[in-house]
Amino acid sequence: MIAQLLGVSRQTLWSWKRMAMTPPRAMGRPRPDVSSVRACLCAVRRVMRVEDFGIGGERAWRMLEQRYPLRLVRSCVKTWKARDHALARGRFAARRVSLQVDVRDAAWTIDGTQVGRDDQGRKQALELGRELRSLGYLPAEVGGPRCGVDVIAVLEAGRRARGCLPLVVISDNGTENVNAEVAAYLRGHRIVHMRSAPYVPQHNGWAERGVREVKEAMRCSAGVVSTRAELQGLADAAIVRLNETRLRGSRGWQTSAEITAAELPAEVLVDRKVFYAAACSAAEEAMRDRKTGRARRMAERSAILQTMERFFLIRLTRGRTPLAWS
Repeated sequence: MIAQLLGVSRQTLWSWKRMAMTPPRAMGRPRPDVSSVRACLCAVRRVMRVEDFGIGGERAWRMLEQRYPLRLVRSCVKTWKARDHALARGRFAARRVSLQVDVRDAAWTIDGTQVGRDDQGRKQALELGRELRSLGYLPAEVGGPRCGVDVIAVLEAGRRARGCLPLVVISDNGTENVNAEVAAYLRGHRIVHMRSAPYVPQHNGWAERGVREVKEAMRCSAGVVSTRAELQGLADAAIVRLNETRLRGSRGWQTSAEITAAELPAEVLVDRKVFYAAACSAAEEAMRDRKTGRARRMAERSAILQTMERFFLIRLTRGRTPLAWS
């Protein structure tokens, strides 16, 4: 009667009944039991130690003579690598020295990069300066191969825009930064020059990050660029946009322009002559017994940073705790 009312056969009703009384079967591959997973994790770990942890899932599976499913071995390798990377990040964070600039215009960074070619195929470079308290950018210079004149031009443009010069200039060891012209300019204005250690770009990470930000901002509206004037215009527009609209999470979600307008420059709070004499004498004393160039540079940097901290311009921490100088 039910089959007639539903318009199906009796066999269909029996099939429906069997399906309703049979428990549902899990879809996909069955999960391995806990003991198998533990055994596979231990075996994979032993193989990774033999291979110095640089191993993929399929190689580990073959080294284990295919005793475990390939999918499980790959999952175990991924688990161990994620754990090792997390531990490495924790160790790095515990050793990392962080620098927080507390006073406006205490330190500027200088760096350069290639931004394109002009209509005649010549390389065009961007010389960029950055103020570290507000993370704001100085007016940039676009031109041919960089030299000491370009570095001085950026510093002078920053002086006109911000109304002062910094106490410390941070740069890498490029020939445009380390030459007689720049040295004479910095010495004449009593500006301490703190250089990165060779092949350590992290010592000037603010400039590296700034170059990337400006190039990304220029690329957003770049289009077709064919002249130096167009590149200069794109760089100027990008810097104005970043200074006035980019919110900085590490600075209380303020823009660089807001921080610059609200705070006093470092040369108002610190006597430039006293700071310059203290930093130079500390650097000379620290480098006196150093034999290699790298050791001298590291000692010079440490002495300058200690002097800046002593004048309450910066704060240095290691693993979020104040750095204890030996």
